[in-house]
Amino acid sequence: MKTAALFIGILVLTGFVLSQGYGPCGYGCYSWNSDKLVVVQGELISVAPTQIKLKTQDRNRIYNLYMGPFWYFSRIGLKISPGDIIRVKGYQVQNSSGYHMYVSEVIVGGKTYRLRDQNGRPLWWDYRGKANIPGRNRGSGAGMGKGRRGGSGRW
Repeated sequence: MKTAALFIGILVLTGFVLSQGYGPCGYGCYSWNSDKLVVVQGELISVAPTQIKLKTQDRNRIYNLYMGPFWYFSRIGLKISPGDIIRVKGYQVQNSSGYHMYVSEVIVGGKTYRLRDQNGRPLWWDYRGKANIPGRNRGSGAGMGKGRRGGSGRW
């Protein structure tokens, strides 16, 4: 009986610990303050699904940009490639591994693309289980299909 209680206690404690610290921009960013957003301009030196790097023109800093999934870029019409000069607005974090930015807006060729809302929440996800795609939401909250049990796909 003591072993089962200890096991359940460890599971609960582990769940609690893992749920802490996950803010709107991932682990390591605990609060999003819209007043502390910075704007950085530079040249993209790497554009890959897991890593986008920007080299600034003024200070020669290299930023790891956290912008979101590539499928969202294509749906909102954002096209970026190495060598592009872009301006990003976001939440800057500096740690032992370098400079990082959780991007809320991207300006490419004079056009602004929003990636996060004023609270830092990604616009590609609305926290109800479906992609938040401008102009393409179903509006009803319906899922992607009927599922295995013939339901409507709704929660």
